[in-house]
This record gives sequence, structure tokens and C-alpha cells, in this order.
Amino acid sequence: MITIGIIGIVAALTIPTLIANHRKKIVENKLKKFYTTMSQAVLMSEIDNGPSSEWTTNYDNNKDSIIFYNTYLAKYLSSLGTQKVAAGSSDVTIYLSDGTAFRIYNGSCADIEFYLDQTKSFKTSDKRTAGKDYFSFRICNASNKNYYGGGKEGGFNTTCNGKLSNRMDRDYLLEHCKNPFIDGNTCSALIEYDGWEIKKDYPYRF
Repeated sequence: MITIGIIGIVAALTIPTLIANHRKKIVENKLKKFYTTMSQAVLMSEIDNGPSSEWTTNYDNNKDSIIFYNTYLAKYLSSLGTQKVAAGSSDVTIYLSDGTAFRIYNGSCADIEFYLDQTKSFKTSDKRTAGKDYFSFRICNASNKNYYGGGKEGGFNTTCNGKLSNRMDRDYLLEHCKNPFIDGNTCSALIEYDGWEIKKDYPYRF
């Protein structure tokens, strides 16, 4: 009986950790897959459409966001379709065949929110947390690279406002990831900095 009790205690202590680590690994793998898939799509699109640093952004409605997706990305991705987020919104959601999804909003850069679970993409903005429910990426042109692109122009990149020095400063990335009211969108850049690994000090649990 004592042995069974000890086994039960050990299981109670270790199983939650194993489950948490498994969930974290799923997030890491999905992020890496999405980053690789999108990076390859952008590279292939550049062959047909020229440098991504010169792609047309700054759209302000659903129709133009769909045009951006259809022009630069659709041909190079395996998707199930697109959907307007809501009336009056400039976001468009793209559903991928692996069960994930991403939104595109075209401002000064093409802002992309990646969702591990397609159902999370239906949540309103006040019920979604950057770095937990979604992860931010951008395709920026040359004129906006040092404000929105974290020093990187063109290509598919994690989101980091400011110059390249911010992207290379882990303390900066962690502090901004912790506080969504500052810039929770930097969480994807933090995970990239850590080699696509979610470290122990990452502010959110999965």
C-alpha cells in the first residue's frame, strides 16, 4: 500500500509536467512548420512577383487583403479557403489544410497572425492574447523595416518593432512579450531568438 501511495504521489507530480511539456512541444513544432512554410511560399512568390520588399501593401479593406493573398501567396500554399473576419474589418482569414489558420491585415506592412487552432481565429480581439492564442509575423517593405519590421525588409519575419538591435536583445523581447499592452506581438520574435524553443521564462503556459 505504501508503494502504491508513493507511485501515486510521483505520478501526480510528474504527469502535469509531462502534459505541459507535450503541449509546449506541439506549439513549437507548429510555429516552426508555419514559419518554414510561409518563408518558402514567399521565396517562390518572389520568383514570379519580384522582391517581397517591393510588394504592394497598405490596403484598407477585405477585398484588397484578399487581392494581396491571391496575388502573392495563394498559389504557393495549401489552403482550404478564405473568409472575411467581419464587416468593417480589413482582416482576412486563410484556413490551411493542416488545421491551422492565419489572418492578414495590410497596413504599412502585411501583418500576419498565426493561429495554432482554426477555432481561435473566430475570437474577437479582446479575447485573444498575442503569444498565446496567436503569433505575429510581418512582410515589410524597405520604407517600414526599421519601424514595423525589426530591421528586416522583405521576406517572412517575426514581428518586432524598431531596429535590428531590438530583435537581437532578448531582454527587450521578453519584456515586451510579457505585456500585451506594450507589444505582445514580439512573442514570436522571442521564440525565434531562442531557436524556436519556448523557454521556462516564457510568460504564457499552454
